[in-house]
Amino acid sequence: MVPERLHHTLDCPHGNWWFVVWHRGYTGWFERTVRELSGDPNFAFPYWDWTALPQVPDSFFNGVLDPNNPAFIASYNEFYSQLSNPMSALWNSFSTAQLQQMRNRGFQSVNDVWQAVRDSPMFFPRGRPAR
Repeated sequence: MVPERLHHTLDCPHGNWWFVVWHRGYTGWFERTVRELSGDPNFAFPYWDWTALPQVPDSFFNGVLDPNNPAFIASYNEFYSQLSNPMSALWNSFSTAQLQQMRNRGFQSVNDVWQAVRDSPMFFPRGRPAR
């Protein structure tokens, strides 16, 4: 099974004009999937109004989002180590149409995806982030 974060990494149009629309639909689909698989009909992602509170609430740092949690992935090297094989398997399973979409986004190979991940600001060291 391919980890869900790989689908997000490959499919999410960050930096694209249609990011908000895509992400809203993706989040709704993912919540529905978690509800079905968990059997919890009330499951929902935490939400806050960024305009009312322009910082990440402390409660969001529970679990794997806590940079001190052992499951937190703090670096590109950790991310690559855990996900390079599933990412390659996912890439190799793509249809011709899916590969064309990736090429349209500038990803000629899975290595291009890894370069984009490596260059992203999504990693930071373990420990409480500056507030």
